[in-house]
Amino acid sequence: MFNVPRLLTVAVAPLTALLFTTAAIQSGTLPQSEERSIFLEPAIRMQAMQLQRQMLMTAATGQKEQALQQALQIVQLTPASPAAHYNAACLQAVVGKKSEALKSLDKAVQLGFRDVRQIETDKDLESLRNAASFTAILSAARLPWSPDPDDQLLKPAVPGRIRDGVALVAEENTRWNEDLLSLLTTFEAAAKSAGGTPVTTGTSVAEKLVQQWFQEGTAAGHVGDLYDNRDRDHSNLNLKKFPQLVRVEYCAAAKKVNADWGVQIQQMFDRPVLGNSSTAQVGSPFWRSNPRMFMYDDLQTKRAYNLYVNNHLYCYPEHNDYDAKHGDVYPANVPFCVLSQGSSGSDQPFLHALALTMAAFQPGVKQKLAQRGMLTAAVQAIFRRCQKHVHSDEVYLSGVAHPIVFQSSNIDVQRMVTMAHDLQDDSLPPMVQLRVVEEDLGVAGRDYFHPHAAEKLFDTPAAIARVYRTTRATRRMVVDASASRDINGKPLTFTWRLLQGDPEKVRVRPMDSNGTRAEIIFHWHPSFPTVGRADMLCDRIDIGVFAHNGQHYSAPGFVTSFSLRNEKRRYDADGNIMFVDYGDAEISKQYVDPLIDIRKRWRDDYRYSRTGQMIGWVRKHPKQPPEQFNHDGTIILETDHLDRAVRSQPVRYVTRQAGNQPPTLEQQAVDQTMTYQYQSDDDLVGQATLQP
Repeated sequence: MFNVPRLLTVAVAPLTALLFTTAAIQSGTLPQSEERSIFLEPAIRMQAMQLQRQMLMTAATGQKEQALQQALQIVQLTPASPAAHYNAACLQAVVGKKSEALKSLDKAVQLGFRDVRQIETDKDLESLRNAASFTAILSAARLPWSPDPDDQLLKPAVPGRIRDGVALVAEENTRWNEDLLSLLTTFEAAAKSAGGTPVTTGTSVAEKLVQQWFQEGTAAGHVGDLYDNRDRDHSNLNLKKFPQLVRVEYCAAAKKVNADWGVQIQQMFDRPVLGNSSTAQVGSPFWRSNPRMFMYDDLQTKRAYNLYVNNHLYCYPEHNDYDAKHGDVYPANVPFCVLSQGSSGSDQPFLHALALTMAAFQPGVKQKLAQRGMLTAAVQAIFRRCQKHVHSDEVYLSGVAHPIVFQSSNIDVQRMVTMAHDLQDDSLPPMVQLRVVEEDLGVAGRDYFHPHAAEKLFDTPAAIARVYRTTRATRRMVVDASASRDINGKPLTFTWRLLQGDPEKVRVRPMDSNGTRAEIIFHWHPSFPTVGRADMLCDRIDIGVFAHNGQHYSAPGFVTSFSLRNEKRRYDADGNIMFVDYGDAEISKQYVDPLIDIRKRWRDDYRYSRTGQMIGWVRKHPKQPPEQFNHDGTIILETDHLDRAVRSQPVRYVTRQAGNQPPTLEQQAVDQTMTYQYQSDDDLVGQATLQP
């Protein structure tokens, strides 16, 4: 059995490396762990997890030799991983390479693999059990393990020193953290007081209030907080106004691999952080703002969530992702960061307001929130509730309070700092935690066409997103919020609201009196105007989930359904799909993130029986004869007198990519045949048998 390391449950999209893999990884010239910089680890681990997913899929289809090559690539990327060596041993044993398998298994045990029961019972290792060395390996696995003291990546970090208002990120105080899916940089204990340094030197009403509260001892200030600028001083928070904030700086080794640049999902710190990066990916078909760097991928979004629940809050401009030209192209809404309308520098008003808010909390309140990983969620709730146009709870529970992108003109700093300062230790905003307990999922190659099961965009406890790929008219989900928490243990009730989307095409039904669980029915929908921006189209249905503890509402959790704008669909009055045209001359030109959808160039016209049963479709490729598909997604090769499939051929879908251009999707025939037997003339489905 292949061992999957403890990485949270992830589904890594196969195009991840386009944006996050370094040149060293792409060239295959990786140094050994004792030589390579710690700052390469996020990209290396990403590539390894990507390969692991591909390896498991390849092995599941019986391509063991190819899976073995992928396993050996993982070993090269992560030579200190016991799971990587164990997986290689399993595949080597399966393909008959016993001596190599024993060496790999021995290495896995040397590196700390201690699941003795798995080694003893794993069917993949059956061929090794009579070898004398297998007994020795098993005995070694029963012994305690300690890491190699000479392995730089396994040595404990030495907390960094903070001097002259600077916290330096260096190799000595930075290590890869498997639980956080991130680098973790630690520093010496923060000072207990500001030593007479003012929290702010500003003169606005809000700034004077925060400074007054700090002097009175009722505001925490920024003692222990970090500011992380990730655009190399392009759009800096004015630290002269916030002299207590400690600035993060990066060592030369980190800068060499751009660990100090762009979206922050690969670095975490051991204390509260406010940060920004006024940058974007430009000049290629994969253009995107920083938040779209992680929204297309389950693993990346989990990293963003981990920052959220570890008191990190970053601001990013939307730069071309939310404008009249392309519309709102974000595939999901998340509470992990704050997105500003505009480009470089548009994040500045938000940074200023959020910095003051973080300083305004009472000391005990801020400490309690930070210790429980709920500080960022509380700041988000305050920021959203205190917008100028949000004057009631009813407005807060609507879409106008929770757009994906915020306008600086709506910031009300004085309300924000006042609400933060007024929070009491015994009544703090709760935090929503969501999970999907039921949902309709399509079958790849039948209900939608993609090289892997890709309806699940991502799952985190604060945001869930799905891509509406299936041709069915509706999708059903049941989402549970019972894991939501109140810091003081108060009972919670829940409100589920449609924030964006056509109310006629979405149904949300709470399933108990407290709203702890809800059934959601999404209908497929074409593009519609964005909430608050009639000049922009959107394809994202947002549902907000709010927890209430009797006094405060939480920041929202989000459930999103994202439709693909580059498809032309038609349904009949009964909700049956009539056709999907993926190559329509106009529709196919519409922008959809190429890391979410792979271009197709055909049209499918669906066929139904007299009783309304879908029995297949006709696929029309440009300049090619039409192909007749059976209901199960196979190409019909031979039919009987009733036009039912007698013999058909399975197909698979693969991506083709040239250079730095978006990939296209191609279908390939599989060298196998399906045959069908029918019970009667009324049987239109039949019993299928796969012929080798």
